Amino acid sequence: MSIETLNKKMEFIGGSYLDSEAVPVEGVTLTIKGLNKDKVEDMQTHKKKDFFILSFEETKWQMLLSAKTQRKQIIRIMGSQSAKDWFGKKICVYKDTTRRYGPEKHYAMRFRSV
Repeated sequence: MSIETLNKKMEFIGGSYLDSEAVPVEGVTLTIKGLNKDKVEDMQTHKKKDFFILSFEETKWQMLLSAKTQRKQIIRIMGSQSAKDWFGKKICVYKDTTRRYGPEKHYAMRFRSV
C-alpha cells in the first residue's frame, strides 16, 4: 500500500491516531520520526492513561503504542531500547487479523522489519 492510500483512508476514518482499519494486512513501510508520552483516553476504561505515541515522517497520523508487545517488537527490530536510535529508521506497520481488542474489537497493529 502506498503512503498516499494510507493517508486517504485515514482522512476518511478521521481521528488523531493511526487506525488499524486503514493499515493493510501486508503492511506499510514508515520512517520513525519521534516518540512521546502523553495522557490519552483509554478505549476500554475511558480514563486518561499514559501512552507512548510514535510519529512518522510520511504521515501526520501518530500511532498509540497501547501494548507492551508493540514496544518489544520495535526494540527487537531496532536492536536498541533507546528511542533515539530508532529515529530515521524504517519499520513496517501491519494489521494483525488474528488479534482483536477493545469494546469495538479493533484489529491489533504490529511491526516487522523492512
